[in-house]
Amino acid sequence: MESLVHSKEKLYFGMSIVFSLLVYVLLIVSMVGILYIYIVLGMLMGLVFMVYSLVALRETVFLCLNDSFRKSTELRLNWR
Repeated sequence: MESLVHSKEKLYFGMSIVFSLLVYVLLIVSMVGILYIYIVLGMLMGLVFMVYSLVALRETVFLCLNDSFRKSTELRLNWR
């Protein structure tokens, strides 16, 4: 039975284990990276949604606040 086994089989087995472990480590690192990207993009989308859903401060909504702001900064605001 020993004659059927190649003389470098132990070397090939060790190389295949090292290669498999390397592939698994790269796969896990890439999955964690992709998950991290999805989390960051989700947080950015939530932030954009929060900013665009805020109430716009127009001249007709808060008259006193708008007048005091214009007087204090002496700027002409270009509201829609």
